[in-house]
Parts: sequence; structure tokens; C-alpha cells
Amino acid sequence: MLRRYVRPSLGERLLLALSPLDLQTTYRQMIEHDLSARTVRTRTLCLRSAMRQALNCRLLLESPVDGIKPPQQSRPEMQALTVEQVRMFLKAALATPHGPALAVADATGMRPSEYLGLKWQDIDWVRQTVHVVCSLRRLNGSRDVEHGPPAIR
Repeated sequence: MLRRYVRPSLGERLLLALSPLDLQTTYRQMIEHDLSARTVRTRTLCLRSAMRQALNCRLLLESPVDGIKPPQQSRPEMQALTVEQVRMFLKAALATPHGPALAVADATGMRPSEYLGLKWQDIDWVRQTVHVVCSLRRLNGSRDVEHGPPAIR
């Protein structure tokens, strides 16, 4: 990883001659070569690990990566479904065995762990409310029920 992504921009510099500015330039060049921020971040972690190893072997007195912030990974803004898209979704979903659960999820905004943990007694048909009494979570690959304080949705 270092040989392919980091070394080309650092050239033949000696380990002792590396400065934080050199590494910041390396990060910028990786981004300019259209590597994602996540890829740059992964390479940064690898470089940090290599510098930590150099410190442990007493090849460096201090690490040039200290104090450098790796590029932040940008997250695309979530887009909510339009009313028409929700209608189309529910029309298709209600034709499946999972339709009622998906309709509850859409109407309440519950997380999957919450609506999948619902039981019939959690629904108050008169008041038209749902009480989240427990939720599902994965433990070692199997499902487990986690009980918590009830919340009304």
C-alpha cells in the first residue's frame, strides 16, 4: 500500500527527512488523483502504523504524521422519499408478507431493530399508538431481544 500510494509522492527521501508538510502534500496528491477520502484515510492509517513502528525501532525521534489531520470522508446528504415515492413503495410493499412491518416503519420512523422487535401487545389499537418495549440486536451472529424503557411512537 505504501509503495503504491505514498512512496511515489515522497520519492527517495530518507525517513529522517520526512516532514509533516511532505505528508500533507502526499495526502493532497492522492485526492488529486481521484482517490476517495476513505482510500486516503486508509493509506493514512497505514502510514501512521509504519511511523509508529519506526518510532518503536528508534529509527525516528518523533513521527511526522503527528498533528496531521487526514482528509475527512464526505457523506452524501440523505434524501427523503417524496409523498408519491412513499405511496409507490407502500403499494408494492403491502403486496408482500413484510408489507405491514414496512408500513409501520414508514409511518413511525422506527429503526429496523425496533419494528422487528414489536409484539402484538405493543400496539394500542384504540389510541393508535405503538410502544417500543424491546428491540432486536445481533450477538455473535444470532438475534437477541434487548429490553429497554418503553417509548411511545
